[in-house]
Amino acid sequence: MRNTTINSTDQLARFLLILLLLGPSYMFALGQIEVVEAESTIVPAEQYPRDGYFDALSDQQSNTQIFDDTTSAAVSSAASDADILLQLQSLQAELRQLRGLVEEQRHAIEMLDRKLIDDYLDLDHRLSVVNQSQVEAKPAPDKEELSFSFVPLVTAQPAVNELDQAEPSLSIEEEAKKAYLESYQLVKDREFERAQASMAGFIKRYPSSSYIPNAYFWLGELQYLAMELPLSRDSFLSLIEQYPQHKKVAEAKFKLGKVYHQLGQSAKAKSTLESVLSDHAESTAANPAREYLNSNLR
Repeated sequence: MRNTTINSTDQLARFLLILLLLGPSYMFALGQIEVVEAESTIVPAEQYPRDGYFDALSDQQSNTQIFDDTTSAAVSSAASDADILLQLQSLQAELRQLRGLVEEQRHAIEMLDRKLIDDYLDLDHRLSVVNQSQVEAKPAPDKEELSFSFVPLVTAQPAVNELDQAEPSLSIEEEAKKAYLESYQLVKDREFERAQASMAGFIKRYPSSSYIPNAYFWLGELQYLAMELPLSRDSFLSLIEQYPQHKKVAEAKFKLGKVYHQLGQSAKAKSTLESVLSDHAESTAANPAREYLNSNLR
């Protein structure tokens, strides 16, 4: 009996040793053995083919990941395009608004400058007409002086050479007056570019003429209209500093204040315009200077 038990034990040990040597492949083969008493707990290999199952599962996961990535990229791209479109539309609307404001301001500036130049032209024309009429006006001779009680003796006049009949040469001041009026006519004809060159040439040719203050004023005005602000400033300063008692000084100060303001020199602009109110309160430039101060420099 004892020998039988030992033999059985040896056989069992050998069997277990064989199982260990055979490894997992033998255990997997056992999964195909049908158990009579109960259903085997090992899932049959043919029911779920190992390689095909995991490959299908991996492919499904890969396809799902690719679809998710593609969908996410498409949604992100659509959102980005929508944001860019909204920003572009907003910028276009702002640009249209800015263009409208610029156009309105340009029109307002043109109307203001046109009104001012018309006012200056009208004023200067009326003053020039008055001055010219005062200088050229001559008293009418008395009628009694034209009546004679005797017949004057007529004597033969010597022959006159045609060269002697030529008009006498004009004086420097008369030449200067003629040149200034020609330049001023260009201003009235609104030929501003030619008028500017003509006024500048007049100042160089006739520096001692009595029309120099007027020429400085109109040269500064024309340079201002051409947006040559530093040159316009210098022309108005020349008039103000060299001819402080001239009738154009008040208007020159008003224009100089505007030039200073547009050059970004607000302190000088304010003091210059205030001097118009304090030193030339009765001039035609006082009200425009006051309005400009209240609108831009308060």
